[in-house]
Amino acid sequence: MKILFVIHRYWPYPGGAERYVQEMAERLVREGHRAAVVTTDAWDVEYFFAGGRRRVDRGNELCRGVPVTRLRARRFPFHTRACRLLSALAPVGARWRFVPPSPLVPSLGRELERHRDADLVHFTSLPFDSLMHASFSFARRRGIPYLITPFIH
Repeated sequence: MKILFVIHRYWPYPGGAERYVQEMAERLVREGHRAAVVTTDAWDVEYFFAGGRRRVDRGNELCRGVPVTRLRARRFPFHTRACRLLSALAPVGARWRFVPPSPLVPSLGRELERHRDADLVHFTSLPFDSLMHASFSFARRRGIPYLITPFIH
C-alpha cells in the first residue's frame, strides 16, 4: 500500500503535526509499505503570510526511507494588508484577527499527479485549505480514500 502525506511543513521542522507525519511515514516504510510526503519549503509558518521568514531547500530528498518533495510556497498578493484591513473591520471588542495562513503552491497539482499510484491520501494541519483542497481533489479524481487529521491550535 502507498500512502501519500500532504502537510504544510515536514522534518527537520520539530512541530507536532510534522513529527506525527514523520513517525507515521517512517513506520509504514519500516513495515513494508510505501509512503511519500509532499510539503512546502516553509520553515516558519509565518512565511505563508509575511516576508523575511526562513525556508528549507526545495526539491526531492530521502528522509529515513521516505521520499519527500518540498515545493515552493508563495503568499497571496497583499496578504498582510488585507488581513490588517479585515481585522480592523471586526466587531468592537472581538478577540480575533483575520490571518488565514494558507499558502499558494502553484506546482502542487502537478506534483500530486506524480503519485498516481497512491492508495490513500492523508492530509494534516488545518487551516491550510489550499493544500487540503488540492489533495482532496486529487484523491477524489483518483477514487481513493482521503483522510484528514485536523491538527489545529
